[in-house]
Amino acid sequence: MDAQTARLLAYRDLMIENLTRLRRHLDTLQAELLALDAQTRATASPTAAPAVRTVAVAGRSRSS
Repeated sequence: MDAQTARLLAYRDLMIENLTRLRRHLDTLQAELLALDAQTRATASPTAAPAVRTVAVAGRSRSS
């Protein structure tokens, strides 16, 4: 194996490690957001305005 191939493999391994770490952080954030959403919905007033509304834009809808 030449030096360039070794560097590329080391870089690939580093990127895989970083992506795995990022995935774990994203999973944690998603769980926290879901828990916060559930808590917010449980404590929200039944007469309160919805937190998300859907708006039609040029044949598509988007949340705001």
